Amino acid sequence: TRFTPWRAPTDNDMYIHPRNWKNEFVRYAALHVLSSEVSYTGTEAEIAFEGSFGAPARFPMYQVRVVYTVRADGIRVSVHAEREPRSLVEQIPRFAIEFVLCPELEGLEYFAKGPEACYIDFEEHAKYGVYHSTVTEEYEPMIKPQECGNHIGARYVVLSSEDASVRFEGESFEFSALHFSAEALTDAAHRHELVPDENVHLLINYKVGGIGTNSCGPKLPQKYIFLDDRFDFTFRIV
Repeated sequence: TRFTPWRAPTDNDMYIHPRNWKNEFVRYAALHVLSSEVSYTGTEAEIAFEGSFGAPARFPMYQVRVVYTVRADGIRVSVHAEREPRSLVEQIPRFAIEFVLCPELEGLEYFAKGPEACYIDFEEHAKYGVYHSTVTEEYEPMIKPQECGNHIGARYVVLSSEDASVRFEGESFEFSALHFSAEALTDAAHRHELVPDENVHLLINYKVGGIGTNSCGPKLPQKYIFLDDRFDFTFRIV
């Protein structure tokens, strides 16, 4: 697993991407652990760590505390983040934890907005429901590969094979599950250059910034920009 702020830039990111995301190395941002502690009560283990979330040679974007609570019925993940005021990143694409899962977990079930991909500023076409799909079917073959496959308002997502499954659940989160990493989608100039990864790249997102229309229209409205000064994010793995 890893914490990531990156999404493959869309056509509508054409002005923010080279000026801010590329110059501030947002693609390479990671969580750098500064301290950790472990406790055990007899019924649960708690692993907590604090660190900075940012790119090499740049001021951190956020100061972060993460707590994993491990019990017999699953793992609870809690994240608290506070923005670093010295950061020069105007807005981040997303805040997510990426899980790289085995290729057998091809089956997909989720309760969220669907069945098509949707984002916080692009959701009127999507309806809440329980949907069944596959990881392969979640990819959108655009001529220039870019961010795709996101679903908002998720309560749970299950990835499964014939004899195994893993479930992620929370009050409300965003997710995508693809056979491509954000980096692979970023680096391919045309869709025929993409080679599917046999593994599953599952992104459990606190939030993904809006898509907008800035390639040929106005800037993304302020309410859809990822500008959170602080946030708390919790989900469970069962």
